[in-house]
Amino acid sequence: AVASDGTVYSLASDKGAKNWTTTIPGAPVAGPAVSAATIWIALKGGLIVAIDSKTGKILFQHKTDGEVVGKPLADPDTRRAFYATKNGNLTCIEAP
Repeated sequence: AVASDGTVYSLASDKGAKNWTTTIPGAPVAGPAVSAATIWIALKGGLIVAIDSKTGKILFQHKTDGEVVGKPLADPDTRRAFYATKNGNLTCIEAP
């Protein structure tokens, strides 16, 4: 779950216990997307953050060429995500 203050929470699916929390550097545009073991979050101001879903560690941050429209679209089998910007561009990025 992603709070409006930039806190990301991982909760256990069986009892809802907190696994980890991390803070992202901005407010989310929309909810997260998940691919393989990566959580993707688009932030206001044109930034995409990739987070390791097991540890909560921020893997990398990607500056976009404009404001992101909605949440990224994650490829469930890879560490890739696609996003669109208000400029009309569609881009694919991959977590390390």
